[in-house]
Amino acid sequence: MKKVQEIDRSTLTIEQKLGMLICTTLAYGEEDVEYALDLVRKHALGAIWIQPGFHKDAAAIIARVLEVADYPIIVMCDSECGYGDYKIPQQIAMTAAHESCELAFSFGRITAMQLHALGVNVIC
Repeated sequence: MKKVQEIDRSTLTIEQKLGMLICTTLAYGEEDVEYALDLVRKHALGAIWIQPGFHKDAAAIIARVLEVADYPIIVMCDSECGYGDYKIPQQIAMTAAHESCELAFSFGRITAMQLHALGVNVIC
């Protein structure tokens, strides 16, 4: 397993420090992914945003980013409707739980576990 460690910020250029404040979305094709990977290699990108529900290759893209990153990078997505086999339409997400806090919590937990396994660490 590749070693991931904090970056000494005093060694970064101004461009790299500014890049660490940026989150880019990876939704528009392979050219976007390659550009983001290049920024990660240069330590000039702090986070990526990818929509696993809408991007068929999300798991593979996340794996590529995490393979390239030798520093902690934030991987974010929206998944209030769930992920994978446990996905429900957005319009009925809350009513499907029939006002049950336990069911809503369980649904959120399953979604979080699935996405965490992919490498996502912020779910909005």
